[in-house]
Amino acid sequence: LIAARAAQGLAAAIMMTLTMAFVGETVPKARTGSAMGLLGTMSAIGTALGPSLGGLLIAGAGWRAIFLI
Repeated sequence: LIAARAAQGLAAAIMMTLTMAFVGETVPKARTGSAMGLLGTMSAIGTALGPSLGGLLIAGAGWRAIFLI
């Protein structure tokens, strides 16, 4: 289980790096900063809201509801 969680973390880090590289290659150079800023903002919002919304989901519908998402 610990090894699987480590692999999951490594894959997430690779995905974030590839996303930044993809944005750098596909977005025009004049808008690269805005695109990367938007990507970072959405990542931060997801990180901030994830636990709160998960808690609301569990409180409202029970712990089994997490498997619906």
